[in-house]
Amino acid sequence: MARLMTQYDVNEKLARQLLYSEHIDLFESIAAETSVSPTVIAVALTETLKALKRDGVPVDNLQNQQITDVFKLVDSGKTAKEAVPEVLAWLADHEVSEAAEAVEELGLGMISQDDLEEMIDGLINKNEELVTKRGEKAFGILMGAIMREVRGRAKAEAVSRLLKDKLSRRLR
Repeated sequence: MARLMTQYDVNEKLARQLLYSEHIDLFESIAAETSVSPTVIAVALTETLKALKRDGVPVDNLQNQQITDVFKLVDSGKTAKEAVPEVLAWLADHEVSEAAEAVEELGLGMISQDDLEEMIDGLINKNEELVTKRGEKAFGILMGAIMREVRGRAKAEAVSRLLKDKLSRRLR
């Protein structure tokens, strides 16, 4: 457990869950093959899979290669980490499919920078009164709204950065 916590910088709870899961080898393999945060990988392999199973998703159908490929798509920027649960659920129901097919079928490919900027501009314009009234404190409400709209097709960090930038320009 100490090695997992040190080597992968995961907290004690996640390290313990990994040790008691059947996915420890898969975790280490994905962490070695991608630059995706080990915490994101660990959460998906422990908590996300458990939640999906609880919801009736046949997660036992998932092949290790399918799961690995999902993280490779996240690593390459073809989908966001927020899309992982939906992609895994789809793959569990489509045993012989590939991760890229799931991303395409679910419409979870990444949104272009231009489209994202356009969406944020539209959201700010639509909520002009809120922005005027609350100023930078409107950020949280707007961030939630835009993340619901992009639904795993944009990285939260990129959305946050763009939204903060556009809000601060609007408020000058």
